[in-house]
Amino acid sequence: MGLQLSAVREPFAIILAYDFIYYAFHRTLHHRKLMPYVHAVHHRARNPSALESFYLHPIELFGGLFLLHFCVGGYALLAGPVHAYTYAIAFLVHSTLNILVHSGLVFGHWALRPLDLLAKKHSVHHKDDFGRNYASLTPLPDLIFGTAG
Repeated sequence: MGLQLSAVREPFAIILAYDFIYYAFHRTLHHRKLMPYVHAVHHRARNPSALESFYLHPIELFGGLFLLHFCVGGYALLAGPVHAYTYAIAFLVHSTLNILVHSGLVFGHWALRPLDLLAKKHSVHHKDDFGRNYASLTPLPDLIFGTAG
């Protein structure tokens, strides 16, 4: 039972921490002095597709991966060793959600509605409003910091 509960709790904690830290990183990349040099590469995609989730400046790519590993390490410092399955689940969720939010896909099934909403919100971020929807994997940071749109 302990391994089953930790298999859900640990990746969830890592992903949640990552999303808040990435929110700050992403919002910083939108600063007028940084945007043209780093994040503008990603925003060239006005109608994002799954492949364009990988269309990143190297600084942004390595920064995002560093933050994910930083969160895994931080969790390990606070809670003890991180199981390989925990890391694998966190990495899978991180990668899959990043691809899905850029995919432009709308599944239309009630069970997948949260994914549809994330994709729609991120599409708005790319098309119309660079000042909203900075969070990567959940809407929580945007809701808390007033940048949900």
